[in-house]
Amino acid sequence: MKLPPNYGQSYTNGFGALYQAIAKQCHLTLIPLFSLGSQVIHPTGEGYRLMGEKVFPNPGATAGAKPVKAIHEE
Repeated sequence: MKLPPNYGQSYTNGFGALYQAIAKQCHLTLIPLFSLGSQVIHPTGEGYRLMGEKVFPNPGATAGAKPVKAIHEE
């Protein structure tokens, strides 16, 4: 998740740090934004290809997975 620059440097940095803290607390890996397009919001075609390979390589593999507890449930 990335905020547009008009939110200000301090808020943007804090927002990014929050995502990192949640990922660490939940033992998750943050995936960097892939090949941002010219609008800096949506990935390019190459970015979508990388997401398909790296993030969603086998969507059926998670069908029987146990649900992850939300932070507030711990």
